Amino acid sequence: MIIRVLIAVVLAVPAYFYTMRYNIHMFQQNGYKNKEHLHWLKKKFRLQWILYFGLALGIVTCVFPYLALEIFEYLVLFVIIVVYRAMKRMNTKKKLVYTARVKRLLATELILTAAVFALVCGFGGMKRIPGLCLILVSVNLFLDIVANVINHPMEAGINQHYINDAVRKLKSVPGL
Repeated sequence: MIIRVLIAVVLAVPAYFYTMRYNIHMFQQNGYKNKEHLHWLKKKFRLQWILYFGLALGIVTCVFPYLALEIFEYLVLFVIIVVYRAMKRMNTKKKLVYTARVKRLLATELILTAAVFALVCGFGGMKRIPGLCLILVSVNLFLDIVANVINHPMEAGINQHYINDAVRKLKSVPGL
């Protein structure tokens, strides 16, 4: 059992980071706007179909933790790694820029993922980990939106700081 869990985790970690990087890049290109990103996901469904399939397979594997399903899951995780490594090299309008906002989103996503992983491992036991790994990789499709909703109050405060700073600078110039 431990070897099966280790295989799943070893495959899931790079798959998670490749899918997270790609989806945060697309989220950045969609202007960090949830509705635009959801529209883009809907329009580009075929581009990331493997993650939708992985989500369904991960759920089935969590409910029915059989070795045959887990082996198929390992294959899907491997395919995700290969596909998203290739997608990283694709030409896009702009490269991913690790701005402060992207770093905050990534931190929020990692915290959410770690919390879900810890909860499921605590309550579901070791036999659920392979399916959970595939689910966590697959929900990267929507994790940017969830992290953006969580970070919204902080982002609004940061934006207000810049507005207040600009107003202060304009007021300091006489004759405007």
